[in-house]
Amino acid sequence: MAILRYVAYLAEDPAKLVDFYHRFLGTEELGRTPDGDITITDGFYNLTFFKNRPELGEMQMQNGLHHIGVQVDDLEEVKGRFLRMYPRGMIIQESGDLQHGQIRLHDPECRPVTISTTSYGVPASKEKRFPRVRHIAYNALDPETMLQFYTQVLGLREVPSSYLRRQQGLGNRFCADGKTNLAVFRPSSNTWYIARPTGVPAQNFDAIPFGTSGDILVPADYDGDGRISREEFRNQAARSAFLADKNNNGAIEDSEVKLSGDQRKALDTNGDGKVSPEELQEGRMAGFGELDKNGDGFLDANEMKG
Repeated sequence: MAILRYVAYLAEDPAKLVDFYHRFLGTEELGRTPDGDITITDGFYNLTFFKNRPELGEMQMQNGLHHIGVQVDDLEEVKGRFLRMYPRGMIIQESGDLQHGQIRLHDPECRPVTISTTSYGVPASKEKRFPRVRHIAYNALDPETMLQFYTQVLGLREVPSSYLRRQQGLGNRFCADGKTNLAVFRPSSNTWYIARPTGVPAQNFDAIPFGTSGDILVPADYDGDGRISREEFRNQAARSAFLADKNNNGAIEDSEVKLSGDQRKALDTNGDGKVSPEELQEGRMAGFGELDKNGDGFLDANEMKG
């Protein structure tokens, strides 16, 4: 049985990120290294923030979500499945300390995956239900090939929502371990996936076509700099517009958002007589430029006050 237990990030300032997670998600610190790496837990996951530095020697050095880790019952079984699928694949030994698993593999798009038979240093006594990590998403060039790796090598399971995407002709794929859903996101389709707050997580996701081609998933202002970037503003505009469509009929009705006749006419850019969540999102995005008085691409506290 495979269980997602570890998420690793690269960061310029891990302490700032940790402060965010502590303040808003109630996480606890498990340990830190002399090099500035910090490990925390949400009660189930080991969340490790590596200080970005050349000594890490990673192939991909962009800040943000870097790789995940899976707890398994049998390392040798995983190695066997990996080498049968990828005879030339590399299996790298890791230290097995708080910040690492026991071995490292790479998925078809060269993202590291660390594997361990341990719980990555998270004691059972700290486990809690909420708040907790429930959803992890990757951008992927070939979601189908990625899905094959995570199901056939690691033992995760494709979930019903993924089969539905197949029937709809969409490229996104979902797999899960029964606790956390791992999704892949295709920027070229302009589709964002939002987890519903109730029900079985692996079966409760909505596929919503928001944003502009090339957009990437971004977190909130977790670096603690007190500013909102254009990307962060777009993310919030997309989420609020989707949530406004309470009956999920693809149109924003008066009972959902009060709009004047002039506002509806301005937002209805395709002239179909309705305001879609996408049009509402773009309308809200237009407000970013009005608020950004100094034109630096960020909204500070004074600008947000208007």
